[in-house]
Amino acid sequence: MVGGYYPLKKGSIFGVHESWLNDGTDDDVRLRRLSALDGMLNHGLGPAAVGPVDSLSLDREYEGPGGPVLDGTSRTRAQRQEDLNGKWFSADPEVNWWQGWTGDPGKIFAEGAVRVLQVSMGIDRHSTVSPDMQVSRLWPVEITWVSGLDRFEIWISWREFGSGTRDGRVTVTIATPDYGAPEYDALAPSYLPLERINPQSSGSEYGMWVIGHERTTIKEDTGSHESVGDVVTVAPLERDGGVLDFPRPYLAGEET
Repeated sequence: MVGGYYPLKKGSIFGVHESWLNDGTDDDVRLRRLSALDGMLNHGLGPAAVGPVDSLSLDREYEGPGGPVLDGTSRTRAQRQEDLNGKWFSADPEVNWWQGWTGDPGKIFAEGAVRVLQVSMGIDRHSTVSPDMQVSRLWPVEITWVSGLDRFEIWISWREFGSGTRDGRVTVTIATPDYGAPEYDALAPSYLPLERINPQSSGSEYGMWVIGHERTTIKEDTGSHESVGDVVTVAPLERDGGVLDFPRPYLAGEET
């Protein structure tokens, strides 16, 4: 899904998930969320079947506001669904990504997806759901993924800050075991553009920063980690789990 070495990430797939959940008119967002919830609760569909993996913005040739965006997954919708159902959701440790852990990530993710949709719309867990029902709110949802734990869990938190339809926020943290990516030792890899190191402005529409020492190494005598160098702020590339300067949109369309 997303490449990279940072333990906390968002990347292209979860960026598009946010756009799919949040962007558009209230009617667009309500119908999209309710249709997904109805599909999972009433028709036995899995998250990969009702999510935004069909988005044309995940194709390699996607053109962003400033030109070509080359951090897409460059895979077809069917391949993206296969990746999710296998590497992410399969309970078979020979198939999924998750190292040193056994369990059913698909069931956890499915329950998490249902809970996120219900929290974001103010729907009780066992309410009858249909695509044309009315909801009390459409709170925006933000998603991050943190890896390297000893288990697979989904954490959901929320906060209301007004009485309007979108006056609240739902924060989702997908916590997973290690998935085999090499551990990074430089907070700013050599290929990172200079403007993403110690950025001076947060004026972009979309952003994600990490602050830490320049390098982290493993001490040979103790095996512990040691961080050294100056403290820097880095805006990771989307391919490494960061984000673009604008939200990667959800663009539904037919595959060619």
